[in-house]
Amino acid sequence: GCLNCFCIPAEDSREGWGDVLKNVTIISGLGGGVGINFSKIRPRGTKIRGTGGIASGSVSLMKAINSICNELREGGGRRSAILCCLNWRHPDLLEFLSAKLDKQELTNTNISVLVDNEFFKLLDAKGDIVFKWQDEEKGRVAAQDVWDKIIQNAWINGDPGLLNIGLMNEQNTI
Repeated sequence: GCLNCFCIPAEDSREGWGDVLKNVTIISGLGGGVGINFSKIRPRGTKIRGTGGIASGSVSLMKAINSICNELREGGGRRSAILCCLNWRHPDLLEFLSAKLDKQELTNTNISVLVDNEFFKLLDAKGDIVFKWQDEEKGRVAAQDVWDKIIQNAWINGDPGLLNIGLMNEQNTI
């Protein structure tokens, strides 16, 4: 049998990561496509309260999902179809933008930056994107530099795409 495409959540916990990996395995194994928004995953380098560890970030979870998809394909299934999305304000954005330039990584995925009108206004105003996680600044970069990187990488590799989540939410009838 073949399924359609699904959007699944990615929550920032061990259980959340496990749920994503399990759901991708099931859906992809049955031939379905999966879209995942990784914006809730704590950025690389963030301290993990409780364990004293350091977070590996959203792109590492994307790579784990890609590895599962490689195994499913080698098991005789068809190629998995995964869409990985990340909000333009997420501190892992620069790593995310370049993740597919290494042709060995994220081979089963397309990646898209989640944008909105605020992103485009900041771009027009020649402003800086301030990356924050839980109200703590994690860096900043010129919006124009991010835009140039999106265009350059899309030209080289076909990814990232843009997904205008702001417009989608405005036009959603639900």
